[in-house]
Amino acid sequence: MNELAWPFERYHYIALPNPSPYCHSSGDVVTTLRALLGVDGPPEVDLALSKAIREWEVAHGLPSSGVITEAKWQTLVAEQPRVPEQPEPEPEPAPRARKSTSRRKKKGEST
Repeated sequence: MNELAWPFERYHYIALPNPSPYCHSSGDVVTTLRALLGVDGPPEVDLALSKAIREWEVAHGLPSSGVITEAKWQTLVAEQPRVPEQPEPEPEPAPRARKSTSRRKKKGEST
């Protein structure tokens, strides 16, 4: 699975902690969200991250809710610069087998 793919089911969102079972406010996804928004801090939604979410929303002409939905997540991910994948290095050629300088005896041949 792509690490930047939306990791939740439909209708789930990331926001400051609240009693909704659909709200996610901590964990690896929040760490990734912080990286996407360039905000340092713990792996949980705090006031600094909530502010950064609101600023990002306003900068994109969206209502300032402080909530990241799947659609907003996809927009955030799409904005990230793509790092070209590095090609796999060519395997080194296997050493060539040396030809034997001695001649093999054929069946029935004597020395």
